[in-house]
Amino acid sequence: MKIKPTIIYATFCVVLLGGMSFNRLFLKYALAFEFELPESAWRTLTWRWGAFFGALAALNEFVWRNFTTADWVIFKVWIILHYCWYSARCRRHCCYDTRSRKILLWSSCLRTHRFNGSA
Repeated sequence: MKIKPTIIYATFCVVLLGGMSFNRLFLKYALAFEFELPESAWRTLTWRWGAFFGALAALNEFVWRNFTTADWVIFKVWIILHYCWYSARCRRHCCYDTRSRKILLWSSCLRTHRFNGSA
């Protein structure tokens, strides 16, 4: 059953990157109701998530074939989950600047846009 995560990660990678090759941005279809981003940002986001899942598939395959089951469980629970939690926590502190078309840290957003507290 250690190959199951590899199959899942590889499937996500193939669907996301394969969809891009046919000009279909599946992340946009799934998340457009939550995020308003330009087409180039959706394309970049899809590329990065596809590459992320591809790297996870390759890394899981390497670890389960070359290490013991106990080491593989430690890798899955403590390394992969910690990385996902940390990266999600870091993304909460970012925003998308439509003028520069870049992702900025919130501190930069506050300086750039000079929010005055009105919504």
